[in-house]
Amino acid sequence: MYLSSELGTPSEAVWQGWSKLPEYPACGFNSYPLKAYDVPNDFDEEGSHMLQQLLKVVPDERLTIEDAMVHPFYLSGIYS
Repeated sequence: MYLSSELGTPSEAVWQGWSKLPEYPACGFNSYPLKAYDVPNDFDEEGSHMLQQLLKVVPDERLTIEDAMVHPFYLSGIYS
């Protein structure tokens, strides 16, 4: 529940099909508005883009590991 209070509660608006998930009725989430999150100051534009893609709410919209491994930020070697 902590994640919801920090980033916002998933909803049909951001995750189509959310209310049809098997555990949805049992979740009992409090409703929190969606919030933007801060990207670390030392991330450049590519790093910010990669992080935003990794943190997408809808799993099918997230960056896959294969795509992450060839993302310009990862290939830059900054954090290796």
